[in-house]
Amino acid sequence: RSGGPTSFVLDTGPNANGWFAEVDDVQSLAETLYSALEDGPERSRRGANALELVRKEYSWAGIARHYVAAYRQLIE
Repeated sequence: RSGGPTSFVLDTGPNANGWFAEVDDVQSLAETLYSALEDGPERSRRGANALELVRKEYSWAGIARHYVAAYRQLIE
């Protein structure tokens, strides 16, 4: 795993917001999908965490906050 989704998808802990399967491993993909489909409460929890992340970090307000922080670092 490297880059891409691993920079924003968490698959463990209280803030988990998705699942990962191992690359080129069909069994891992099947087990991951089965786990996600079978556990409704966990699926709902991770979905809510993902929505919170998107609203906080990837909304216009969140993006603006990142730009402001970057500009502040440049001028300090």
